[in-house]
Amino acid sequence: MDDRPHVPVLKQQTAVRRGFRGADPLAGVTGLAEFYGLVANGSRLFFGWGIFGGILLIVGTFLNLTGRVGTTGSPHASMISKRVS
Repeated sequence: MDDRPHVPVLKQQTAVRRGFRGADPLAGVTGLAEFYGLVANGSRLFFGWGIFGGILLIVGTFLNLTGRVGTTGSPHASMISKRVS
């Protein structure tokens, strides 16, 4: 029998994961805004569509890797899906 004391860290780990789930997309969108701000040359239309397309790619990639949309049946996608969920 295991005599080691039980240390509940599940809530702490869950909070850290939630923090990263929010920080990663925020960093991605901030990087998109910086990039399209540099290359837009004053065109608000180019900037707006660039940000929209980038956010769409970020969301689509997340949904695909978690297995919610467009699963290809590859073993790598199912392995990543198990780790992310």
